Amino acid sequence: MNRATYIWFVLGTAGYVNTEQAIGIVFSREKTLESMRRLRRLAIAGELRAGELELDAWRRLAAAHLPETEASIVTGYRKLDITPAGIAYLCADPIVDWVVTPATRSNVLGVQAVASDLVYGKTNYLYDCHGAGTANKK
Repeated sequence: MNRATYIWFVLGTAGYVNTEQAIGIVFSREKTLESMRRLRRLAIAGELRAGELELDAWRRLAAAHLPETEASIVTGYRKLDITPAGIAYLCADPIVDWVVTPATRSNVLGVQAVASDLVYGKTNYLYDCHGAGTANKK
């Protein structure tokens, strides 16, 4: 079971971005732009450090991928682990309710849940974007 279907069937929620969702990009400019926006945010979330601006993380990613294109930067997000600052950054996106990551982080947002699945042998850490520290989110 891949990560997208695991999140859908085991955790019972849709993922932020995955291959299955992005299939429609060949038919829709809007889906293409939205998928690229989400992939870019994930790439930044894997690089962002505490107290840093989004642009600083993006510049570091771009420098690491030169002379490649932006597409190569955002497709490399899978290799990155989301940083604690990146969790808060993802939660700032109004469409995100939870950040799910296989790596534990300090409790950056207040409420953290652990989802252990004995059947698939996976543990995921869920960070509630509506918990402490994100009270201004609607």
